Amino acid sequence: VAGSVFSALPSPKIAANLLACFFNEFYEYYQRLDAKEYGDEYRNRNWLLGKTVTAGAVTGEVTGIDEEFRLVITDESGEQHPIFAGEVTLGTKNFV
Repeated sequence: VAGSVFSALPSPKIAANLLACFFNEFYEYYQRLDAKEYGDEYRNRNWLLGKTVTAGAVTGEVTGIDEEFRLVITDESGEQHPIFAGEVTLGTKNFV
């Protein structure tokens, strides 16, 4: 579902100012992403830990978040699969 904060398209100047403000704020956070406390907090909020998931062709248990902030899925054979991006489904998917 898409929405807008404006009832009509803003002028190009307003849109540019809004984007500039957003990126300035985002950059402040981005500069600190590698700080240890952010990694610890991110890992503490991982509600998928211990759950069985499917990501693409990989199915297994979520066993953590690695140092590059990738979701780590361990399959039945014990092989670890770091997932950088993509859709994760709770449970297993049967591929036909």
